[in-house]
Amino acid sequence: MTPNDVKVVLYEVLGGGVFLNTPAFAILICGSLLAVAVAAGVGAFFGKRGETAAVKRDIATIKQNLAEMTQATEKIKAEISGEEWLKQRRWQIKWDCYSKLAEDLGELATLLQEVRFILGRGPVPGLDQAAIDNKVTLNQAAANAAMERHRRYASIARIVIPADARTFLSTFAEEWNRTILLEDQYRVAHKAWVEVLDIARADLLGEPREIQPATKGITA
Repeated sequence: MTPNDVKVVLYEVLGGGVFLNTPAFAILICGSLLAVAVAAGVGAFFGKRGETAAVKRDIATIKQNLAEMTQATEKIKAEISGEEWLKQRRWQIKWDCYSKLAEDLGELATLLQEVRFILGRGPVPGLDQAAIDNKVTLNQAAANAAMERHRRYASIARIVIPADARTFLSTFAEEWNRTILLEDQYRVAHKAWVEVLDIARADLLGEPREIQPATKGITA
């Protein structure tokens, strides 16, 4: 009951010809005011309880949203970490393959160049020809071993290297198989060493190619 309601009740009572003595009038007024106070207090109490419940519900919702967001964030971080690990692992495998290919082709070209130089200068007075011949034999054996290693690593490298690199390996293999003379072997080996370095820099470091890929219709 509001103060306005109390006023209306008083008007109705007095207007109806009912006479109230002082104690009764005081009781009526006090009772009405007490009812107003109780009603206001109850409304405030339940209003506060409603606000508290709403706040609790909001906090629970926020906590749930934070938990879901945290879980989603951790999942994304795990996926990104996994992808980065795989990317790094693939890069490392490529690095190993290119390193072996470059190492063996570089050694092959160097050994063949030494043999070219020794055979090209001819007999040298004062030098032991048997030792020179032995050096040529050793170099040729080492060159054959380097070529065998190259073939093995080239087969493995095809798993991870791009199409232009696979085409390069196929082209080099065909050119090498066509060589007979030592001069041609050195030329093909040296060209392949330079090109594999160029391919590796482009694939691993993102540098632009300096040597145009030699396709020649070779299937990768």
